[in-house]
Amino acid sequence: MLQLQPAPTVITFDCYGTLVQWHDAVRSAARAILAGRIAQAEVEDQSTALADRLRSAAVERQQRPPYCDYKSVLRSALAIALAEAGHTATPEDEGTLFSILGRIEPHPDVPAALARLRARYRLAVISNTDDDLIAGSIEAIGVPIDFVVTAQQARAYKPDHRLFFTPTRSWGSRRSRPCTSAWDSSPT
Repeated sequence: MLQLQPAPTVITFDCYGTLVQWHDAVRSAARAILAGRIAQAEVEDQSTALADRLRSAAVERQQRPPYCDYKSVLRSALAIALAEAGHTATPEDEGTLFSILGRIEPHPDVPAALARLRARYRLAVISNTDDDLIAGSIEAIGVPIDFVVTAQQARAYKPDHRLFFTPTRSWGSRRSRPCTSAWDSSPT
């Protein structure tokens, strides 16, 4: 087993895709948004394409200055993805997206794994999102998370280092007491 010296006191995680079923939630939102617009037989294929484009447009917007909140990023990404599919985004579409993404269920093995880790470490989430949008997903995990750091708090998106420096200030971490991170490598 890997032995880090000094031993970490905090383990950080990304939330979307790593702890919770982000990709399924985005596809579910895309299905719900398209359901009233296209034939039922086409919904599954087109919702996958819409979800993929929504995610890529969101990542593109996150990396373009200036910083804007994640709900604005998602609104812009949804408008782009729907326009490219020949549709116009409505306030109802945005509401559907935010409602589904406001509480995403964890991957089945996550709560038990986090409970075991929490016996030895403090747990933290660092995520490219807004405080209010992630709150329901953190609650759905069902294991107390000691620190939740969002892009909204840092006013920056990963991989910008400000998102990583924000938590170390808030939980008093020092370079001599490292933290260990776990991330989903797929784009969100």
